[in-house]
Amino acid sequence: MILPKKFIYDILPKSPVAFIGTLVDIVDHNQTGSLHSYDLTFENIQLLRGNIVQEKAFLYRKQSHPITEQNDEQRKLELKREYLACLNNSTTIHSLFEIDFINDAAELVQIAGLPVGWSKQTDEYFSPWKNHHRKWWSSSSDTFKNVPKCNDCQRPALTTGDSITMSVKRVDNKSQFELTVTNTSDKPVQIPALVCDKQSKIILWHDSIFVMSNLNNDQHFFPKTNESDEVECVELGPYQSISIILDITMLNNLILEQDDTDISLIFCLGEKSAEINL
Repeated sequence: MILPKKFIYDILPKSPVAFIGTLVDIVDHNQTGSLHSYDLTFENIQLLRGNIVQEKAFLYRKQSHPITEQNDEQRKLELKREYLACLNNSTTIHSLFEIDFINDAAELVQIAGLPVGWSKQTDEYFSPWKNHHRKWWSSSSDTFKNVPKCNDCQRPALTTGDSITMSVKRVDNKSQFELTVTNTSDKPVQIPALVCDKQSKIILWHDSIFVMSNLNNDQHFFPKTNESDEVECVELGPYQSISIILDITMLNNLILEQDDTDISLIFCLGEKSAEINL
């Protein structure tokens, strides 16, 4: 199903991975119930957020989408058309939009600049953090006065910036993962999405990071460990990296069954994300 473009503002910011590309090959798999699967190959890919393996085809599972309306036009996939693809991970597309690259690309880049999990409706912004309130969202309003705020909870829409990368790897304990944030530039860089207490300089990782899984689009949050009245952005020196060990058993509402297969977790910071297979 090719979704109507009016839903881009809701779906694109909530997707940890997204790209624009020209569809050049379609492999149609057998339909199972209401689910129809395709392998799709794209050329001229422009990555908007996250990471992908460009030489591989992407799995696309076509099914009824919960936000579509019955009278929306159901468009078919067409070769040589330009599409916006939104993904839960680096390989599986969950939503496709037919676009006009010349007219739409600049706006899509702007939308993709929102933090992962956010959405925009007209001039209002909505954050996935609204049920996990922190004092500093309001007390640090002067620090982030020029940043859009969530209409529901006033959390600022903080991003990392272009020169910041993320990576994640498993440590010895099966539930613990090491997340590393790196400044790839030769200059000091502030990271608005990664905050620290203004007085103690303790990094508030649990106020900055949340996790998604490829099983659904739900967001999972760590409990707050240090309540801060006022924060500031963490600054990294040239080529500097910082790391944290995160235990996913602390995440709210994340249930992983022992027999689950092909599960990946996506760690999100601002508009950036890092994926790891379990």
